[in-house]
Amino acid sequence: MSPWKHVRLIQALAFWGLSCGFILTSGWAAWQFAKPGTLVEWGFVPTGELIGAETPSETPVPSKPLLQAEANTSLANFPQVPAATSVTSETAALMAAVGEEGHLQHSQLALPSERMSGAQEALPDDLNEIPRRYQRKPLSRNQLSSSLVQQVSFQPPAEDFTAQISDSLTTSLAEIDSLLKAGETLKAHKKLSQLYWSEPASRHVFQQRIEATAQMIFEQPEPHFVPAYMIQPGDQLRKIASEHKLSWEYLARLNRIDPRRLQAGKKLKVIRGPFSAHVSLSRFELTIHLQSYFVKKYTVGIGKDRSSPQRKLAVLEKIADPQYTDPEGRVIDGKDPRNPLGPRWLDLGNSYGIHGTIEPESIGKAASRGCIRLQNDDAIEVYDFLVKGSEVVIEP
Repeated sequence: MSPWKHVRLIQALAFWGLSCGFILTSGWAAWQFAKPGTLVEWGFVPTGELIGAETPSETPVPSKPLLQAEANTSLANFPQVPAATSVTSETAALMAAVGEEGHLQHSQLALPSERMSGAQEALPDDLNEIPRRYQRKPLSRNQLSSSLVQQVSFQPPAEDFTAQISDSLTTSLAEIDSLLKAGETLKAHKKLSQLYWSEPASRHVFQQRIEATAQMIFEQPEPHFVPAYMIQPGDQLRKIASEHKLSWEYLARLNRIDPRRLQAGKKLKVIRGPFSAHVSLSRFELTIHLQSYFVKKYTVGIGKDRSSPQRKLAVLEKIADPQYTDPEGRVIDGKDPRNPLGPRWLDLGNSYGIHGTIEPESIGKAASRGCIRLQNDDAIEVYDFLVKGSEVVIEP
């Protein structure tokens, strides 16, 4: 064989190899693009600590429920903080975990804290509205305990669901009830949150339990689960909220306080944010969660003809009383009762958003142009939970 034939043979083999490599690479890239990357087969599983001592994952990771041994250990270092003035070694370790040096390093979706200020989130001008929104009388610890015990001892009506649930779920619920009776609220809530994401078809069995524990942790000014924040002279609620990746509206609502009348020396209940949202289009549900720990669930309206986006998004802007421009260019003022956006707008980009509605009958239906609709009171609560940069995952 002549040298030229050798060269031609080598060239042909090289060309064939490059062609095969290009085809395989193109096929892999197309599959990566087409696969539903945000779908979670087993649902979210709490991965970080409830108060935020551990950095949350940037993307929802498909995961099977944690093993029993893992579920029992993660929250062992987060007992309720006693009201005594002495600081135990366990409490000192907890304070170090949530101190200034332990702030979360957020994902790239999070915006700088200084951008949280602005006209859209200005304090209300009418102070007469504040007492009605924020200064409801808090429940006492005894009332909270009584309420929780009632939820724990809740018995289903004549339809007994126990025949419809697995033995493992029955065992988990028995363990959760034991934790609740022992006052281990955080541990119980972690297990309930795991069940919430991994057992969506059985949520009706434990929904009252998880709502009771979530209310105690995230919506009642007491008890404290980490050391309270002591208000310093000259403090502003916006600054305190920003340091904890929360909105000032949420802190005011949580602590039942007037945001313009802070009292130096008063203790505030705080939580390490930010909160996130998960939307299930098939269930018409929006769930607020903190690192996958259940906070609150809302019924929503979604886009008709599958027009709602299905991917991971982020809150880009928050606007109270948003102005609306209809497809014909007509502008409707934010306080106009004809405004279809309702009292709040959370911008998700590309004209998509989470907002209120003037058509409450559309909630629970596919009737919007792609946005996620809420009852107006629910839209205000979700607005208060989320901050700029909060993650919003929308799934089928």
